[in-house]
Amino acid sequence: MNTQTVLVKEEWPDLIRAIAILLVVGVHVSGAILNQGFGSGGLFSYWIAALVNSLGRMGVPLFFMLSGSLLLVSNKPLAPLDFIKRRASRIGYAFLFWSLFYCIVILIRGQNHNPLGLILSLVYQPAYYHLWYFYSIIGLYLITPILLYATRNVLWYVTIFWFIASILCCIPDRFLGFTINGNFTHILPVYIGFFTLGALLRTWKLPPSYTTRTLWIGIFAFATTLLGYTIASANHAKAVSDYFFDYLSIAVVAQTISAFLLIKHFGSKPLHTSLKNGIRWVSTTSMGIFVLHPLILEWFSSGWFGITLNAFWGGAFIGIPLTMLVTVLVCSGITTVLQRIPYLRACV
Repeated sequence: MNTQTVLVKEEWPDLIRAIAILLVVGVHVSGAILNQGFGSGGLFSYWIAALVNSLGRMGVPLFFMLSGSLLLVSNKPLAPLDFIKRRASRIGYAFLFWSLFYCIVILIRGQNHNPLGLILSLVYQPAYYHLWYFYSIIGLYLITPILLYATRNVLWYVTIFWFIASILCCIPDRFLGFTINGNFTHILPVYIGFFTLGALLRTWKLPPSYTTRTLWIGIFAFATTLLGYTIASANHAKAVSDYFFDYLSIAVVAQTISAFLLIKHFGSKPLHTSLKNGIRWVSTTSMGIFVLHPLILEWFSSGWFGITLNAFWGGAFIGIPLTMLVTVLVCSGITTVLQRIPYLRACV
């Protein structure tokens, strides 16, 4: 998640990366309430959780867009093998390390008693639920050498085709009982549109006259996600509620594009030194936050640290942001330590 390139000197990528990882953590924190059903923990708490989760749906797509904006905008494309070797040394090591790490966690917990089978299953499924991201980003990296030679027009064609195809694939998956999910689908480039959009929008400066319009589009898309999910949940229409939280739903795509443009626009402006340092710290530890946060959340929820902290603590209005903040700080701290240890720094 901590994608870097020597061509990018702006500070807005750090801001996008920091916001994106906060949104990802927010999804998993607020999910504790939503997973218990409509109105769990009180209607007010459920709405707070739905609000945070609706915003959080932009987190992963923002990472895909950021990766595309950093990797596909290049003055001199690398040879395919050179590119794959360079990315493999980064994402490949992290993927293997954390996949094996979570395999060990599962075995210690007694959730699986077949170590060899568990390891072999990594070929087609993640060891832990959040590690699916590695499969998707690896799939995008594999086709990046081809996209590096594509013109802007070709990237637009790919994006438009993806947008239409994603709508056509997402709707039957959610509403008609026909699913395209299964083994190996994580590595298919189903999120390629976010990837190419990041490259296309990276060099486009948001005109001042478009700022307000972009903001309103984002607010409308977010409200559609929030209300659509909540109303569907209240009526126990799971297929409909799942659609509104899908990364490929029209509303999530719209709010993600709006967020990317607005963050890039305002993130290019000067920031206070302390705020800038804080953003950079979260950004540079975002990979560690991503891989560690589910485990830290489980430890907090079970009281391993002497206190029980989760979305329900003091009500959702307090519990969700507090749990998010503490989790990010703990994960960032652990990551900072790991970054100073030889051989381990490459996995975070």
